Amino acid sequence: MAAKKEKKAKGGEVSEPAASLTLDVGEGIPPIEYPPTVVGALRRMLTRLDHERHSVLTQERQLPTSIAIMATVSGEGVTYISLALACTLAADTERNYCVVELNWWRPGMIQLLPGIKPDGIGAILTSGAAMDDVLVPTRRPNLTLLPSGIVPLELRAAATRGARLREIMQELGKRYHHVLIDIPAFTMTSDAIPLAYLAATGCMVIRQGAVPIAATKRAIAEVDHLTLLGAVLNRAKSAMPRGMSKNLLSE
Repeated sequence: MAAKKEKKAKGGEVSEPAASLTLDVGEGIPPIEYPPTVVGALRRMLTRLDHERHSVLTQERQLPTSIAIMATVSGEGVTYISLALACTLAADTERNYCVVELNWWRPGMIQLLPGIKPDGIGAILTSGAAMDDVLVPTRRPNLTLLPSGIVPLELRAAATRGARLREIMQELGKRYHHVLIDIPAFTMTSDAIPLAYLAATGCMVIRQGAVPIAATKRAIAEVDHLTLLGAVLNRAKSAMPRGMSKNLLSE
């Protein structure tokens, strides 16, 4: 068998391809497979963060406890990237993670994982469901999902700004080392801003060509209280991208 050729990155460095990762929730739901391009790109971003942006890490050199995954416009792949990032972190560390979807305007988990429990955090907010009844475990013991569920349009503004949602997020913070929050697009709803306030830090997802850079800068300015960990440049054309070729850390 012929040996695989090593790929050289810019500058002549040898780049070893990453293995793919799978996110599987069981229950007969087709798993999501993240190709090496996605896994490798996320690992590079995390490595750069560790080496170049250590000031945003905790004293134990861990990621902040809560990260808002954000985008300027809908369709940039926020849910896909949120799940991919959490899957990568769960595979590479022994800490536990929860991905919380707060996008009641255009839920993505139910699209990427058709058949997943539909109740989600919306059922906790609107009908008092127990958290344990709506959390979705995965085949990775240190990764759990919490879909958005349904919050009626007329209740979303109050739910977004209410004490109950903050209490839920605090409870999740006690259960998990890190919570990744899937935020709706800033141009979709003004409620995206207070939802982002629930996190300590943020990461922008940018689909190449989808929105002018000036618009992205305005969106970032809306949440300037957040330390921006970086930006994921997603070059896929679909709202559910199959590949991601580059990561950029914001200056």
